Amino acid sequence: MQIVVTGATSGIGRALVGLLTARGDRVFGVSRSVTALAEVQAQLGKNFSFVAADLASPGAADIVARALASVEFVPDAVVLNAGIYPHDSDKEFDAAVAAKVLAVNVSGTLALVGRLLPQVQQRGGQFVAVSSLFARRPDPLGVGYAASKAALTMAFRSLALRYRNSSVRFKVIQFGPIATEGFAGAERRRVRFAPHLRTAQQAAAAIVRTMDSGRTVVTYPWLVSCALRVTAWLPDPVFDAITRPFRR
Repeated sequence: MQIVVTGATSGIGRALVGLLTARGDRVFGVSRSVTALAEVQAQLGKNFSFVAADLASPGAADIVARALASVEFVPDAVVLNAGIYPHDSDKEFDAAVAAKVLAVNVSGTLALVGRLLPQVQQRGGQFVAVSSLFARRPDPLGVGYAASKAALTMAFRSLALRYRNSSVRFKVIQFGPIATEGFAGAERRRVRFAPHLRTAQQAAAAIVRTMDSGRTVVTYPWLVSCALRVTAWLPDPVFDAITRPFRR
């Protein structure tokens, strides 16, 4: 398969491109840092090619599309993994930070979907968006992040419905706590207890399973998904108080 992966140089994205190239897929990585991308290519070899693009930039989708065309790379799948999670409400709400989060996590991602849709349709392929459990519950420290993941999830559910009778599929995977750079500063976020924390490698494997499945919305890990369903009736303040030791 030929697969585009955004956010390919760290965390879940880096684990995913390693997993895919190891099984023989051709991967085209997208990230902001050309240096980091070149380092990944040096590690993974000829099955990995790349272009540097910042999804917050209005022209990023065109940059990626032109780079793919230049090497005749028509994707069977596009994994939209790139995302940022700076806190915008540690003290007072910072709208500028929230806007940057939305630009990367939603606007840039959907622009890439629109730009690559004809090519993926040509291959009868799929788009997979990496979302978060914060799509289902608010985050008092990351207002823009929770909003971005809710928007991304709903956008992909809507696209899956819109294109349900076509050759292209849209899927979204919502992750619970994953041990990546973004999870963090577990110290900074004062994570005290995270029994459901999964590794980036486990998350990457979950993405591959999602690509191979017929499901439209996937929540990982399964036990966290069950917990969310069981606690769906709880008011937001109560849910936040109960789950805070698991998250920061």
